Amino acid sequence: MKIVTTCTGKNTKLSNGEAMPAWRVGTSKNEMYSSCEKAKCAFLKGGHYVHPETGQRVREVTTIPGTFYKPEIVIDSNGDELIRLDTCFAVKGTLGFGMDKVGQIAGRTGLDGLKNQMKNRAFNCKSVRGAVVGNASTLLSRNDIETIDQTIRNQGLFHILYDHAWRLNPWILEYAVASCNHLKDVRDAIKQGATICSVVLPESMVNKYKGKRIDGYKMVKCPENCYTCGGSKAPPLCEAKERSKLVIMFTQHGHSSWKRRKEAIKKNIALASIADVKTRKAMKEKKIGPDGVRRHVMSLLERSDLKYRTQLTIEQMSDRSSMIQIVKRAIKNCSKSQVKKYLEFGEIDE
Repeated sequence: MKIVTTCTGKNTKLSNGEAMPAWRVGTSKNEMYSSCEKAKCAFLKGGHYVHPETGQRVREVTTIPGTFYKPEIVIDSNGDELIRLDTCFAVKGTLGFGMDKVGQIAGRTGLDGLKNQMKNRAFNCKSVRGAVVGNASTLLSRNDIETIDQTIRNQGLFHILYDHAWRLNPWILEYAVASCNHLKDVRDAIKQGATICSVVLPESMVNKYKGKRIDGYKMVKCPENCYTCGGSKAPPLCEAKERSKLVIMFTQHGHSSWKRRKEAIKKNIALASIADVKTRKAMKEKKIGPDGVRRHVMSLLERSDLKYRTQLTIEQMSDRSSMIQIVKRAIKNCSKSQVKKYLEFGEIDE
């Protein structure tokens, strides 16, 4: 059986630092990538925009910049907000690149690997996450999925699984959430018999649709932690066999998503704001460019101390007056273009 299972608390999206089993499709990068190609997953070669209702690709777009308080919005010529189909952060990121190495580690492959790794789960762990990379139904047979599913449930655990190839392999909907690219996909999946659908949307769109219904299915926002989702005993929202009539909305979280770029801007502001007098003097004398600020600050502080001070500064930004002071400290160490960018981000008048 071509799967690899790990059990770690390092993936904060899955757990709160607690060990949670998660299996991957394939035992090599090529097998994993091939499963996604066969599923014709739009996120495999993303980077374009589609209309949420029709799913049609839109080439001419207008971007309304986001700020600390407002998400970025991309619209078409009619003013309709669009969805960006981002490039898959799993396949194109650390999880995907590490497949060949992980697939060679003893005690992790096949059904035995799944059983071994489930033994390493945290005491309060109630679920196993399936297909964290790769698409299950395009590499594994129905019998394989049934065996995996029963092996997990025999341990008294829930099974969280998503699949993009529900049109090609409708039988997978008995086990998995229908992964959708837009709202038209959601409606099609519901007609196909999906008990639960998932869709990745911009932050503003998630807020717009939260609590509403689409063809009788309630739209809910993902709580962004599989480990605690649903409470201590109830099944997580994405449990296709235990839940029904739900559309789980994920806020866009790919490499170029507003969520990630916003966090990066906040971090850069925080780093610039804690630069010392020596750094500011070097900046003024143009001995250090804007990109050098981060490297210089890191050279002055121990890595753990820098991380703590940066995170503390970011948390202080939640208070408006503190945020203004932090930005004003930061722009003393920045180029003119960065000054403009950070002031606009904080909605601060010069």
